[in-house]
Amino acid sequence: RHLQAQLAHAQRLSAMGKMVASLAHQIRTPLSAAILYGGHLSQDDLDDEMRQRCTSRLMSRLTHLEQQVRDMLIFARGETRLAEELSAETLVSAIDSALEGLKVAPGSDVQLDSEVRDCRLMCNRDALVGACTNLVNNSLEAGATRVAVQVYPAGAELVIRVVDNGPGFPSEEAARLMEAFYTTKSHGTGLGLAVVQAVLKAHQGRFAIESPEQGGAVATLRLPQ
Repeated sequence: RHLQAQLAHAQRLSAMGKMVASLAHQIRTPLSAAILYGGHLSQDDLDDEMRQRCTSRLMSRLTHLEQQVRDMLIFARGETRLAEELSAETLVSAIDSALEGLKVAPGSDVQLDSEVRDCRLMCNRDALVGACTNLVNNSLEAGATRVAVQVYPAGAELVIRVVDNGPGFPSEEAARLMEAFYTTKSHGTGLGLAVVQAVLKAHQGRFAIESPEQGGAVATLRLPQ
């Protein structure tokens, strides 16, 4: 028992070390950019167009920082407090607003299709919206040019599907993608899907991701109403 306790403690320390190293790496780049743009804004001879551009980029980097820290906290705590009872329409509106704020490359398209009827659910709006934007960002970073977010009722559940036309992934990799700190990106934390899974677990829901034979990826979130 003593050895088991020591092993569990060592595993927790190892996971914490990975998390801290990952967080430090992820924070350094956007923080450096934010400091750079903040320095530009302090210049007296900066014209209005450049000032507006620096302000926009500064806010983008700060938003990215906030998202990284939020994901780390959700993963570290292992729980998400369900503090709101929302209508499905309100949740869809919040997702729509978040998607409008995403930086989408020219030639790429993100669509939201909703068929919700009058239903309500206990949830954490910010955590759910963050999970959806995580999935959309994953699709765009993987090379998808079309991403569709579909929201519709299915029996006693509210279903959110994120479908893309990206390169997909091998079926044997699906399970590993859910693991914390596992990533196929050179600059990723490997927490995105682990956080989505933690959020759905807190909502007593289900999360699955697959890559159909015809290509692309499909992430499905099922929430009890």
